[in-house]
Amino acid sequence: MRMWVMLFVISCLCACAQKVRISHSPLENVADLQAPIGINVLLQVLPDELQKTHEQSGLLVVGVLSDWEIDLNNSLPTAAEDVLSQHYVSVKTVKHFDNTCDDCGMIVRPSITNLKLNKLTMQAIVDVEFSIYDANSNLICILTSTGESAIVSATRLGTGVVGYFVPFFGNAVGSYVVGGTVRKALDNALIDVSQQLANETRRGGRLARMFLPKNTKSVDGYAEHEFVAERLARREGCDLSTDGLRLREKKYSKETFEAHCWGRPVFIIACEYGSCDVEASDESLATRLNEVETRPN
Repeated sequence: MRMWVMLFVISCLCACAQKVRISHSPLENVADLQAPIGINVLLQVLPDELQKTHEQSGLLVVGVLSDWEIDLNNSLPTAAEDVLSQHYVSVKTVKHFDNTCDDCGMIVRPSITNLKLNKLTMQAIVDVEFSIYDANSNLICILTSTGESAIVSATRLGTGVVGYFVPFFGNAVGSYVVGGTVRKALDNALIDVSQQLANETRRGGRLARMFLPKNTKSVDGYAEHEFVAERLARREGCDLSTDGLRLREKKYSKETFEAHCWGRPVFIIACEYGSCDVEASDESLATRLNEVETRPN
């Protein structure tokens, strides 16, 4: 009896705070997912100095006297980029929330909103949130998901009980047990978010109409023929409140635009001397629109 008391006292003295960094598992493609959509996504995450860890203590399986600092935010940018890359052709990650998105079509801000860890069963619950904005920083939607891990097996539970009584042993296996159960919960949450993105972008959801660069600005300034090109795009069936034009080339008096309009392939609008043409294709003849109006002040 005295030996157990002494071991318990020693374990009290040896208890300390441990930091566990969680990384996600590589994601598999969502079932029936087509090729990534041709849109640039700006992924905005918190700077390193603003990231926080989730603190857990009193975990019976790995020792009630240890404190655990669980770091999910450090690997969140990589995890979110993995999810988004399944759906969009280009994902750029920055560590700020500045509303700068001239060359992207969508802004995404991921976050871990909650982490719960059962003190007895070691079942982890992770809440993930993806806030999605258009290129003008207007909120489109917020995708939320909750991932859960399984209850720790009897084998691990037995190992934890041993770790509770044997000094240092609980700390040695604790990171493995804590990291494994939280990682599984995170993986499940990310898989669910990826499925939601598939529904929203490809199956008539809130992101079914892609969001494009917010202006036609180029290195040479704003396009001179932008107003006429927009009128022509509207005549072609584009809704410029959600669709958009991108200045592809500017050379002397000639300007070429890419029109990204819902429900049809990208097409080219070529402008020169105040008039614009839709480039002819095998399916249709060119459409011409002369500039009969001046840009309003």
